[in-house]
Amino acid sequence: MKKLILILLVFMPIEVVAPRTITKYDPTFFYISELQHSELTLKNVEKYIKLVKIKCPKIVFKQFILETGWGKSNICKTCNNLFGFRNKKGYIKYKHWTESISSTDPNITGYKQFQDKKYREGYYYTFLEKIKYSESCNYVRILKLIKT
Repeated sequence: MKKLILILLVFMPIEVVAPRTITKYDPTFFYISELQHSELTLKNVEKYIKLVKIKCPKIVFKQFILETGWGKSNICKTCNNLFGFRNKKGYIKYKHWTESISSTDPNITGYKQFQDKKYREGYYYTFLEKIKYSESCNYVRILKLIKT
């Protein structure tokens, strides 16, 4: 009986065992760690956005595409900045592209930290317009046109 319970716990979806909490004993931790040392590709960005539990991942992935020109922009390549985040000195420079999505440094904002602080719930496109995420008045309209 103990073996059966142990087997069930091992194969149970992580959301059932520990929702929103990722520890080094969690299988998700391995994949996150692996991506934190991987190259920037569309597939890797999409995976990482989902693994760190970004809300509205499809829209956020489209934001990455728009902000970086499909991962090819200079800011993306030189600063590992996938969303155009800035501070008083200019564009934030991240050590690795994954930090732009979810920073482990409390002094540096990644997308997840931004989202956790500002977004509660509701239609995500409306949220982006309401907070004036972009200086462009066409930002949301363009996001909606991106096919992934």
